[in-house]
Amino acid sequence: MKSFIRNKRWLVPLAFVLALALGQSALAQTLLLYQANPAPGSPSPSLNALDYDALEKLTYQVAVEDKTIAAAVGFTGKLETTVVPGGYKLRSDPSLVTAIETRSSQATLLGAAFGYVFRQRSVLVVDLGASDGDQFFARVQFHGIPLSGPLADEFFRHAAKVSPALGEGYTAFDNSMLFINLRDESGKPYGGLDDDAFLQALTKAVASFTTARTSIAAKGKIEARFVGNDWQSSPQGGEYRILLPAETLPALDAIQARIAERIGSAAARR
Repeated sequence: MKSFIRNKRWLVPLAFVLALALGQSALAQTLLLYQANPAPGSPSPSLNALDYDALEKLTYQVAVEDKTIAAAVGFTGKLETTVVPGGYKLRSDPSLVTAIETRSSQATLLGAAFGYVFRQRSVLVVDLGASDGDQFFARVQFHGIPLSGPLADEFFRHAAKVSPALGEGYTAFDNSMLFINLRDESGKPYGGLDDDAFLQALTKAVASFTTARTSIAAKGKIEARFVGNDWQSSPQGGEYRILLPAETLPALDAIQARIAERIGSAAARR
């Protein structure tokens, strides 16, 4: 597989969240979405056997490396990282969202750095302020009850029963869940639904969910693309490495080794 930056799959400061929720365009709002759980085929062991609480604890422990990673590639802008529930293919895990005040090449560089260090299959780069976004999103707000990981997972599975397309993935923030109808390089939605059908299915899921009162709080278009590496065909992270300046790799390798040590210890204790 060739190196790619493509449309597809999430610690967020409230100012960024509100900008998305209200449909506003603040200065260069970009989110990087990823996890602590390594990708299949990577040198690090899988953490799929850990329960949600154990994986969340580990995620908080490794999230502190965010600014060290950014510094290693020369990024000096504002950056904040948060741990939130996130889901992919009907599995919910603690996920990481890094919010930055930048766009374009720097966002790609940071996405590659985080994906490389955390050994991710892909990092989703979401530009909230893009005026020409081509990815449809809808935000489901929860009312009168805190949105915990288990509650987010319950709605995720309920929505996927309404339509399998809604089981592709989500990220949670600000007591809401964000669903994006992501498309491949050809423009075809991964879940197989056009935007109108996607919204119709999600609206039906909201109306039929009985555990908590929910509503569609916002919808519209954003820009989203993947930066990634196939660890089975490129076990040293080559698809990330070609996007990273060679002089940054020793520092990133050292951070990667620290995170891998924590992950290995957590996997051994499961």
